Amino acid sequence: MIPEVYDPVPAGFLRTGLLGGLIEGRVVIFGLYEDRIQQEIVDLVHPEIVEFDYHYTADLSNTILDRIVGFTSCISFECFVNNEHLPVICAETPRSQRVDLIKLADFAKQAMMDYHGLRLYCIAIAPTGSLPRAFKNGKRVLHPVLCRKMFELGRLRLMHIHTSVDDTIFNISFGDDTTGGIWGVEALAVREAALPSHARMVQFSCCDYPKEVLDEKTKINLSHFTSLAEILVWRSVMNQDEIAFVGVDNRGKDTKGLTFRKFGAKVVSIASYIEKRGGFHTGDKVVLLFPNGIEFAATVYACWLLGLVPIPVQMPEAARLHEDITLLMGLLAELKVTHLIGNTATDDLMKQKTTLIHVKACIGPRQDAVLPTVFNVSKAPKMSKNLGKESGYIAPPHAALAKTAPAMVFVHYSTDMRRTLVKVSHSALMAQCRAQKVQCRLKTGRPILSCWKTFSGIGLLYSCGLGVYAGAPTVMLQYTDFSTNPQIYFEALERHGVRDALLNYAMLEQATNTSEPITPASFNFTGVKNFLLNTEGRPRTEVNQAIERKFAQSRLEPTVINAMFGHMINPMVTTRSYMNIEPVRLHLSLKALRRGTVQITTEQEDPTGIWVEDSGIPICGTTVAIVNPETREICLSREIGEIWVSSEANVQSYQGAAREHGRSFSNASPLTVEASKILPSGAAEKATSEPGSPSDMNSRYNVTIAGGDARISYVRTGEIGFLWNYSKDTFNGGKPTSLLFVLGSIGETFEVNGLMHFPKDIEGTIERCHPNVAPNGSIVFQADQAVVCVVQVRQPDVTVVNLTMSVMHQVLEKHQFMPDVIAIVGEGVLTKNRFGEKQRGKMLSLFMSAKMPLLHIHYPRGSLPKSVPEQMQPITPMTPVISRLNSGLGGSNSIPSVSVGGGHPEKPSSIRSNRSNTSMASMRSVRSVRSFIGTMFSNLKGGHGGHGGVGSGSQGSGGGGGSYPAGYSNHHSHGSTSSIGGYNGSRPGSGSSVGLTSSFTGMMPPTTPKSSNMSGNGGSGFGGDDSPAPARCESPISSTTNLSSVTIGGAGTGGSTATATATPATSVSITPLTNTSPVTSKKAPAPGTPGVGSPVVSGSGLGSAMNGSTIATNPPLAPATPATPAAAPAPAPAIVVNTTHIPFSESMNGFP
Repeated sequence: MIPEVYDPVPAGFLRTGLLGGLIEGRVVIFGLYEDRIQQEIVDLVHPEIVEFDYHYTADLSNTILDRIVGFTSCISFECFVNNEHLPVICAETPRSQRVDLIKLADFAKQAMMDYHGLRLYCIAIAPTGSLPRAFKNGKRVLHPVLCRKMFELGRLRLMHIHTSVDDTIFNISFGDDTTGGIWGVEALAVREAALPSHARMVQFSCCDYPKEVLDEKTKINLSHFTSLAEILVWRSVMNQDEIAFVGVDNRGKDTKGLTFRKFGAKVVSIASYIEKRGGFHTGDKVVLLFPNGIEFAATVYACWLLGLVPIPVQMPEAARLHEDITLLMGLLAELKVTHLIGNTATDDLMKQKTTLIHVKACIGPRQDAVLPTVFNVSKAPKMSKNLGKESGYIAPPHAALAKTAPAMVFVHYSTDMRRTLVKVSHSALMAQCRAQKVQCRLKTGRPILSCWKTFSGIGLLYSCGLGVYAGAPTVMLQYTDFSTNPQIYFEALERHGVRDALLNYAMLEQATNTSEPITPASFNFTGVKNFLLNTEGRPRTEVNQAIERKFAQSRLEPTVINAMFGHMINPMVTTRSYMNIEPVRLHLSLKALRRGTVQITTEQEDPTGIWVEDSGIPICGTTVAIVNPETREICLSREIGEIWVSSEANVQSYQGAAREHGRSFSNASPLTVEASKILPSGAAEKATSEPGSPSDMNSRYNVTIAGGDARISYVRTGEIGFLWNYSKDTFNGGKPTSLLFVLGSIGETFEVNGLMHFPKDIEGTIERCHPNVAPNGSIVFQADQAVVCVVQVRQPDVTVVNLTMSVMHQVLEKHQFMPDVIAIVGEGVLTKNRFGEKQRGKMLSLFMSAKMPLLHIHYPRGSLPKSVPEQMQPITPMTPVISRLNSGLGGSNSIPSVSVGGGHPEKPSSIRSNRSNTSMASMRSVRSVRSFIGTMFSNLKGGHGGHGGVGSGSQGSGGGGGSYPAGYSNHHSHGSTSSIGGYNGSRPGSGSSVGLTSSFTGMMPPTTPKSSNMSGNGGSGFGGDDSPAPARCESPISSTTNLSSVTIGGAGTGGSTATATATPATSVSITPLTNTSPVTSKKAPAPGTPGVGSPVVSGSGLGSAMNGSTIATNPPLAPATPATPAAAPAPAPAIVVNTTHIPFSESMNGFP
């Protein structure tokens, strides 16, 4: 039959939006087009064929409401995320207990799969009446568009969310080498094949030293000196009347400056004092504990002239005294040093009572330990002798000037406060000062402003080195004074006409976030030509742009604000100083970056991309290469790799690293932890097995590029980046110049499916996904292959559960992977150091120890990952863990132990869930209430009753008694009860519980039922009186022929008295499939009535449960006097599956 072509009327057709068809000549309407949900069918045989299943929302909602009792209303829709259609069901229920919500979500998921064949992505459960509604036909009904929109925005009030990712999301990116990652051989071959042969250029850039570095006044080549101490001796004669150092007090006023001659005399007096008092020898290490000031600089030069190795440490802050003293004592213990060199401020601090308490706490009970001795250089007698032959202090000893001898040891702390000691020689210090003078164009007589957070790296150069090397006055300002009043720094910057200012992001945030932020409009920074921003990682593009806008009011040009890249191995590797070009910003594709390549895009082409900013060009005497950390071959253009640096200014080696806060010290540096990632397997084993050994040092120092010049040795920075050629007519004559772009530390990256991710990018995505996420309020780390996202919220409102969906969708959309754990926390949980930097290592330790206080935790894959420990959760979705610990269990931040059966301790997880003995699978696998009860109590075994209520009260109490018919098999007179003691103080109390049990033989009711009065051991209670006060609470259980009702005893309260009252018991009714007798359940007693019920049946046999064992005795049991229970509210509807539709019940395998 050939169908007839219908010619429409001239007006054409009208689209109705309805989907339907013709069946036997009749029009059948299925539903609206927008009510259709589609899901891709996965064909493993022919994956190239794409097919979809289509479902209608009305059918799905009707199935949920008709088949499952417990939901009052329901709506279904789909979310389009990462080019996939994901089906979602939102339902309302009056229940709020987590166990009930988990069961409902599991029933809904199973019903969708069994009845419709729909793999549900998410089931969201909300309180009754909380989902958005709209009027339709005069009635308020759930609005699907509003529900979907608010669900995607994370603004629904939800109690529970269950997601299933593995069988619904398939558009996940995988790398070319899932085993070796982006550094593997297979991924490398794919990248090389994709790059055209004519564009294959290596990433290598260098800048040579000038032939000579001359002093502007004397025209003497400063490269001829071997140490900074020799230059100071020379300047104390040649520039004796010029200002060398000037101090700035906490009011911003300049102190009286010292000339080079007077400064040299101060160095002589301090050197003589240390030499006479200390008894040191050449090469001894001394710890300097000073605030930033003139005495600190003089002591450093005095140590150099004596041949000592100074280790400068910043003064402890009063607000963080415990942390700083712990770090200081750990340093002294590692170096085996028992003395400090300081001034009056140091002496006063170490003699304070609070400081002594912290010091003694760090030392511990050791008898041989002594308090550190302080050598106060402020007490050094003044001497009129000058440096040189007059005083005998001409130069450091010859042994101290050896190439391998350390001149100083820098103390670096990572964001997790992991210490690393770095040795630097006199020649390296001279090379660093020479590079700074040439690159930053330092001139004689031009002031240098020193204000830095630590005395390591570039901070020490600005405090002690550059002013003496260049013959310029050094203006010294304490960092604590800057933290208190940042205004004084910018006033000094303008007052002294400083051309080179050095700041970092922490200082700028401190200046703008204080109670009295600076007003750039009140300053005139036209004299500043080099506004340096020190970064040890990726520059923060959005912060740099904000700085440009803010300081434009101070007439600071954008070309003057220059980023630089510094590292512990070299304080300045690259810089944009005096390039006079605006920052070069590139928009990179994250999809390409995850595979190890660089692809330039625009925000319109790729909204998921990121902005990066250059860190400048290598400074003079420095060579930078981008190298594959696995193969050690130099990377080609448009590839990312590890940054290797070759320079005379590099430090010698790592002295070692140590972990603080009570942990044992070791010699492993932070890069040792990364060695397993960035080194080949053989080298990684050597590096991690023997830290500090020659082989370990050679794996980071004195390394060479495979196939390159073996005479050039490099130091590995552990940072990932790439070089990008840039050309501009106004710079370098229009010739291409290689700019360095730093992406981040290789130790912080993690791989998922063979693709590399930077935590900073994911954290930025999370912090922008929801308005309730706090600024800088997320930390992402990998815990044994499981990606964990910890999110801090501004306010713990009712939308925190729905917020997890916003996090999941944004991470999936922009990064093409799904996190394994999403933890929502409140304010103060994220650990940061004093400079506001995130401490991922501490958060990882806190998470793996299950001690993180959570508002909510969600597992997107539907279950807890195997490598992640179970975390504390609120009992109810709206109750935070902290409030539960502080109120429900007695106001302690620790979790009380739980006694089950006969006082056996269980994990804290038993507080959160009563499903430890009955799994969800066993609840779905039974067909009747009898088998359900039998399954549950057979799992309990003989001698193990139900949990009692949790004790509470202002004085502390024992737990109320709850009972189950234990030993539901061939056991007679077996049973026990358990209770959880209150936790509200430090004095012990006690609790006991009495329950009535009935035993049966098999599945048939006994002909002569017996009753046992079981007295179980209650949990330990804290609080109460000095003497134990037993609290007893009895709660009945009703046993009928079909055992269709179970009553759980309520919580007992009381404490100082010997009796306790019972709060209402919770009645849980399970409806069987086939009812042979009416189902009844006893009402619970009202609050205030004694919790004593009558026994179900009378009998003999008194059982006493002790530690899980049953002792049977035969005296007659006197029947208890029944108490008249007060009226109680009707119990909530049970969670059951309505089985009136026989075909559906047959397809729902495992539903009771």
